[in-house]
Amino acid sequence: MNFEFTDQNGNKGLCDVERHSTLIVVTELSENTAMSVTNACTSIATQYCNQHGIRPWDLFFFERYDERSGEAHAGDKTTYASVNMGITKDGVFHSPVWVHYEKAPFDAVVDNYKSRDMLEGMYEDQMITSSPCPRCNKGRAGRGTALSRRAKVMICNQCGTEEAMMDATGENPMLFSNWAYIRILHGKPPFVAGSTKGENE
Repeated sequence: MNFEFTDQNGNKGLCDVERHSTLIVVTELSENTAMSVTNACTSIATQYCNQHGIRPWDLFFFERYDERSGEAHAGDKTTYASVNMGITKDGVFHSPVWVHYEKAPFDAVVDNYKSRDMLEGMYEDQMITSSPCPRCNKGRAGRGTALSRRAKVMICNQCGTEEAMMDATGENPMLFSNWAYIRILHGKPPFVAGSTKGENE
């Protein structure tokens, strides 16, 4: 989706933004007449969060280079970079650092955030009727059970306790793409208890 922004010099610009939950993938467009996405990334991040109600500390910003901008690299091959930025106490982004991603790791991150989108889409129905826990598929989840620490979705009380324990011990959270609901949706069996620990979200 096209996103209009104002760069650091006050010029109006245009880029493409693909959003999945709090992850955005930003691509330069040839018709952009302001600073490039690379140079204006802090302004884009700040303005996008303000306009779409994303907490700046939750944003995961990717820049994609492809043929739309004439910035594709290595023989017109699409490339990707995460942009890690500092954030002021007022939610303004600054000091960007780019980290290159190959396509497979990039796709894995996007799939994880797409899964989060799907899980959060369950919340309203959960407030009406309980259903199997989307994290483990064993307990029940709905009004009166635990709210996940990872996303706005209800999980069973046992999974809620496990998430709290993982936070307390510093364990990496379970990938959303490995939650039972998502695996079943894609025709994969749920993990057995304990096998999902230690994976980055």
